[in-house]
Amino acid sequence: MEEKNGRRSFLKHLLSLSAFATGSTLLFNKGNGFSIGKAGSVEAQTKKAARVKKIAVEEHFHTEEYLDMLSSRTNHQSGGPAHAAAKVVEMGEGRIKEMDECGVDMQMLSLSYPGLDVFKTEDAISLSRIINDDLSEVIKKYPARFSGFCCIPLQDPEVAADELERAVTKLGLKGAMVNINTPERWLSDRKYEVIFERLSKLDVPFYLHADGPSTEDSGLHIVPEVMRIVNGNLLDKYPNLKLILGHAGESLPFWLNRLDGRWRNPDRPKIFSRYFKDNFYVSTSSQCSNTLLNFLIAELGADRILFAMDYPYESMKQHVDFIDSAPISDSDREKICHLNAEMLFKL
Repeated sequence: MEEKNGRRSFLKHLLSLSAFATGSTLLFNKGNGFSIGKAGSVEAQTKKAARVKKIAVEEHFHTEEYLDMLSSRTNHQSGGPAHAAAKVVEMGEGRIKEMDECGVDMQMLSLSYPGLDVFKTEDAISLSRIINDDLSEVIKKYPARFSGFCCIPLQDPEVAADELERAVTKLGLKGAMVNINTPERWLSDRKYEVIFERLSKLDVPFYLHADGPSTEDSGLHIVPEVMRIVNGNLLDKYPNLKLILGHAGESLPFWLNRLDGRWRNPDRPKIFSRYFKDNFYVSTSSQCSNTLLNFLIAELGADRILFAMDYPYESMKQHVDFIDSAPISDSDREKICHLNAEMLFKL
């Protein structure tokens, strides 16, 4: 009997290890016994998760004025599928209605791709002020439903830093978002340090947004961008910097162990992964995968993950259903869905 019980205990242990490794099969305690269930299924959950408050942190907009400027002064068009065209300019009752239907309490709004990079310097500067003013008016009208990131004209770093400060201190915006799709520009260059200095002074986050992979482009210019930031001294000089990466960290969480093995800065106080885990957050935008979410929690911790949907280019309902049914603890779900955002953005 003792040998039989030992084999049974060993089998349970193997099953639990398999569940952690694959993210697809889970072992659940039911009273005095165990049952096997698929991750995210009704069988796999001991009880249906209660309604959890949700703050989505990577949700995009364009203003009509911005689109007019885009079509008249550049060769670029608003990105994304056709169904998103009407939604991206809706920042009122229509967007809120969909949020209510899906169970999203607040969206952190940010200027959609293509951003200010496609404009000449003078146009980018004037547009940044207009757009940030317009966004602040929307937030004033719906303060319980919207907050947001300012846009800044990287063409002139000094002006960008000043606009960041104006947007945060005068308009109440919660940080800045920039698009990382310009291979000839590196934010680690010394001329951009004024922006990082101002972010540190204001103690607000910086969302580094990538367009993402497509059949024409890997969309991963952001990876060497982050490597250059970490390899430089910005995170030592401004240790309170808070940087956000979308789309589950743009693949970087998978590389941390290997990057530590290639670390060539023995005089630095920390290794690569430690800088990443201390200074970066990642969002779930466009990444509805239980396996991936469990990996991120194991690698970074739930304190560093933010709920996001990449609206209107991805399905709001799909992202809500995903996070509601994800096979994670209730405490981790609360952190990811709203607690981390409330702390990071001082909401």
